Amino acid sequence: MRSGVNCMAMRVKHLNLKVEPKGKFFDRVGKKLAVIDRGQIPKKEEESLSFESLEAFRKILTPKRMELLRTIRHERPSSIYELAKMVRRDIKNVREDISMLKDLGLVELKTDRRIRTVVIPRVNYDELKVAIAI
Repeated sequence: MRSGVNCMAMRVKHLNLKVEPKGKFFDRVGKKLAVIDRGQIPKKEEESLSFESLEAFRKILTPKRMELLRTIRHERPSSIYELAKMVRRDIKNVREDISMLKDLGLVELKTDRRIRTVVIPRVNYDELKVAIAI
């Protein structure tokens, strides 16, 4: 190592968030299906999540939900209850937000049944990259 620079590359896992009209989304999926119909294997795309509009994106990824993602990623709470305490929010509201983020694939939930059943949230991405079609 020279002058405090780490020579080992750290792999950053990211998820692409796309804001695109339905038509563009269906065109992309249609092209992929056409490749499959020809008996070919489509090129592997990076993981992505699409939103129909900027308004839909904003409704789903609110500042409070983004705070949950950041807190889970960096603080690694041992339960949803602990997460709620960390962000100083009502546990019921945090559970609802975590459920939505799980349905979108942004959060994974692990169950630990040592003393009592505990649900541990995890985020497996370092970055969310946003692309907005114009």
